[in-house]
Amino acid sequence: MFNYTKEVIINDPAVIIKGDSTNGIDTGVVAIKRGGNYVIDNIEGKKIYKTVGSEGTKAKVTITPVALENADVARLTIYLSTPGTEFVEFGSPSWQEFGKPYIVETTAGDAAGLAAAIKLALNEDNAHFSVKVNDTKVELEAAETWMDFAEVNYDLVTFADCSDCPKETIVSKTATNVGEITHGKSEFATAKWIVENLRFPSHPNLRYAPLYADEAPVAGTTYTEYSFEYRVKRSVPGGLSAVGQVADSIVRIVFYVAPAAQTAFETAFGAELLDTTTDNK
Repeated sequence: MFNYTKEVIINDPAVIIKGDSTNGIDTGVVAIKRGGNYVIDNIEGKKIYKTVGSEGTKAKVTITPVALENADVARLTIYLSTPGTEFVEFGSPSWQEFGKPYIVETTAGDAAGLAAAIKLALNEDNAHFSVKVNDTKVELEAAETWMDFAEVNYDLVTFADCSDCPKETIVSKTATNVGEITHGKSEFATAKWIVENLRFPSHPNLRYAPLYADEAPVAGTTYTEYSFEYRVKRSVPGGLSAVGQVADSIVRIVFYVAPAAQTAFETAFGAELLDTTTDNK
């Protein structure tokens, strides 16, 4: 309830004003038009965390089909996970894990036949991954960066021909015929990501002449995130633990800054405050 986060998108460097004697803003203060005035000394720990945005990469995997020999079918099982994303179409009965299983059985022992069978399992209007034949291999690529191939198995299956036999005999070909999975990396701080997570395309945001249109994410832009905790002492006593106790308000401020405005932002706040992370999101 009392954890407050403010998010501001900056596209234009002109909205960033560093206080000095010529502009009527106190020295040591950075003003962001319609985004607030920030006293640098109030930044908690004198530290601003900088995380560069990323377009992300899509997960990939390659399968090399083989002849069935004495087996009845080739069975391909795929579990497509959605780490960090909880769309209802990927929900499970327990709602503890989000993802979608695919099971494909075919008598084809070549790449074209296997690819055709996989495509039958996909929704043409909303395919969660693409299927491509490359010589003797079938290449799969996730449709979005937040999708990942958590598990891919390729087996040759022989069904039982008697009532008291094991129902099926499975010979795994995963180790030799499924290439190493190239796991994807979710995009972060792109215009698409901001729309999906922070600026939902509702009517107030999309109507004619919307408020703060200049702060809308610009399609195709990858932003850089700057965040810090901001501490301000309350002007009147507000604590409940002691008579006259003074309380501090601490909020989290997050800026998503377009490339054209990054230099102005870092200059205004001071590059010495920046804490860059190598742990990309």
